[in-house]
Amino acid sequence: MSNRAPAVTVHVPCHDYGRFLGDALDSLLAQTRTDWEAVVTDDASTDDSAAVMASYDDPRLRFVHHRENAGHVATYNEALALARAPRFVVLSADDRYHPAFLERACIALDADPAIVLAFTDAELIDEHGAVIGVSATTLEPDRDWVRDVSLELMFRAFVPGGAAVVRTELLRARGGFDPTLPHTTDTFLWRQLAFRGPIAHLAGRQFQQRIHDAALHHSTSWLDLMTTEEVVQYERLLADPAVPARVVARRARLDAIVSVHRARRAHRDRRPIETVRQLARAVGRDPWVWERDHPIAVLARDQVARRRS
Repeated sequence: MSNRAPAVTVHVPCHDYGRFLGDALDSLLAQTRTDWEAVVTDDASTDDSAAVMASYDDPRLRFVHHRENAGHVATYNEALALARAPRFVVLSADDRYHPAFLERACIALDADPAIVLAFTDAELIDEHGAVIGVSATTLEPDRDWVRDVSLELMFRAFVPGGAAVVRTELLRARGGFDPTLPHTTDTFLWRQLAFRGPIAHLAGRQFQQRIHDAALHHSTSWLDLMTTEEVVQYERLLADPAVPARVVARRARLDAIVSVHRARRAHRDRRPIETVRQLARAVGRDPWVWERDHPIAVLARDQVARRRS
C-alpha cells in the first residue's frame, strides 16, 4: 500500500455474501477515481467469502477476517477507526457502484468545505445484477445541487446508505454508527449531519442496490421501523443542540407523522380502536389536514392509489 493517504476509504462489510462480493469489489476496481482504499470485512462468513477475497490482489484492498460475527454496525465502526482517508463510505458486499461515483463525490466535496456529504440516488438490481427499478429519489433527482435538506430529510429518508460519501472527521465527531439503531443507523447520521451543513446531490443514480431475500432491509418491515427506530430518532434529533429552527417549527407535523404510522400499524394488526385513537392524535397535534403534505392527506392518497392498482 502506498504511503500517500488515499482520498476515500470504502468499507465493504460482508457476511455470507460471497456470491455478490466479486461484483462489489469489481465496481471499486473500475472506479475512474483510483486513489481509494477499501477495508473489506469478512464478518465470520460461513460461505466462500474468504475465498473470493483471496482471489483479489490489489494493494488498495485491505482484508479483515472475524472469527465471530460482530454484526454490521460494529464492522462499520471498526472500518471507520481504521480509515486513513478524509472521506468515508460504506458499500455493502451485495451492492455496487457505477464507475464515476467516487470521482464525482470527491469533486463535490472538494468544491466547498462546508458540504458534509455527497450522495446519489439508487438503481435497484436483482440477484443477477439486472436493473429492475429505481429507489425513492431526492427532491430534484435529475439535477446536481448543494442545499440545506435538514427539514426534508426529517420527513423522508431519501439518501441511500451506500451512496453517501461523508467527511471522516464529521462521522467520528458524531460517534460513528449507532448500534441501537441497526436498521436506520445511516439515516440517523445523515440527519444529524444535515443539521450541521449542506448536502451535495449527484444526479444520474451512480449506486446500485441489490434486492434479494437475504438483504438486511427484509429482516423487518418498513412500518415496524417507522414506529420503533424512527420514533427514537425523532426524539434524539429534536434534542440535538444543532437542530435548525425550521425543523423545530415543524415538530407538530413530525409528531403527526409518527401517529399516522402507528395508526397504519394498528390497522395492519386489526386493532380498530387504536387506529382511530392514533389518527385522532395526529389531527390533534397538527390539525391542518387539508394541506397536501399533511400525513393524513398523504395516507389518503396512498389508499386511493392502492385501490386503483
